[in-house]
Amino acid sequence: MRAFVCPRLPGFCFAETLSGHVFLQGQRRAMECRLRAEAQDIMDHLRTGRTAIAGAVDIEGVCHRAPLAGTLWIHLPRRIRYEFSFRTDDGRSLRFVGQKDIRLVHPLRTLTTLPGEVHDNGRTIGLARLHFRWRTLPAFLGSFRPLF
Repeated sequence: MRAFVCPRLPGFCFAETLSGHVFLQGQRRAMECRLRAEAQDIMDHLRTGRTAIAGAVDIEGVCHRAPLAGTLWIHLPRRIRYEFSFRTDDGRSLRFVGQKDIRLVHPLRTLTTLPGEVHDNGRTIGLARLHFRWRTLPAFLGSFRPLF
């Protein structure tokens, strides 16, 4: 008797831009993240919600096009969590952690607003509020691709 082996199913990728602000050192600074999310195996993604992300982040006066790398956890319909690391222009390593808590009474607002924190060695140094802008929706939808 042969064991049944499920073939690997293709994964997916998409691109997303989030923009808004972060309060760092008592100052409100513009912040923008451009990221590409990639799940190599759809079954693994459905089981764990885990998706790798890479891209770039800009924080006014802190970093310009700083490469970012991390993880996006998609647990619909409840939450979407973002965690990534990046370096400032002066070389410090920082980490962003944010989560969209989806509320069925306010689905559009909660799907498009990402509150988060910026950490330096585990210590919160900034509070952020990023947004998915509706004007980026066509590019976002057009970026979805299967990964074979």
